[in-house]
Amino acid sequence: MKRPMYAAAVLAVAALLNTTLAATQDKPAPTQAKDPKVAAEADSIEGKWHLTMPRMGGLAALSVLDLKLTGKKITGTLQSVQMGELPVKGEFSNNKLKFSIEINMGAQSLFADFEGKLKDGELNGTVTLGPMGEVEWKGTRPEK
Repeated sequence: MKRPMYAAAVLAVAALLNTTLAATQDKPAPTQAKDPKVAAEADSIEGKWHLTMPRMGGLAALSVLDLKLTGKKITGTLQSVQMGELPVKGEFSNNKLKFSIEINMGAQSLFADFEGKLKDGELNGTVTLGPMGEVEWKGTRPEK
């Protein structure tokens, strides 16, 4: 990758990870799943999540993940102040979540691939940022 594009990619990811957003506290959307096991997973994964990721200075960046589940397919959005609302596509099965977002940087795009596990009402995982490596993230429900 050429230096200017690499620098732009680093800045775009830094902007995503260094954002703060006060989220609304909507109730999770009703599930469309028919199978009881899938329905139980849907009840636990659908709706809004606060995602935190470490950033320089030791502070946590906050984004809001809003998910819908149809079968095993995940759709939704990831919101941040700097990057706006980005579409999410992925899969949720056996309490494992995988999804990707595309960060448009003009002439190029950067893909961020998230993987995590739902355990005890909390999501924990990593996001792979292409050649820039991985960052850990944590997802919790907004306080009611």
